[in-house]
Amino acid sequence: METALISPAKALILGLPAVIFSMVIPLAGIAIFIYFMIRRMAPILKSAPDHRFNRIFDRVIKVIKIWLLQYRQPRYML
Repeated sequence: METALISPAKALILGLPAVIFSMVIPLAGIAIFIYFMIRRMAPILKSAPDHRFNRIFDRVIKVIKIWLLQYRQPRYML
């Protein structure tokens, strides 16, 4: 007499063996993620470069001047 339970290794999900179906789901998720990331990165890669790390010494001096010395704080007329 056979048991009524189906072995997970022999089960069929949507006509595919369960092992293959279990691999298809993460692969489809990764493919969709890559597609969205390519679509989101395309405008960024076409844009002009951002020169954040040029003139580091001048930028540090400006930070010290504005932040530490409070150069741009309003001055009172009195």
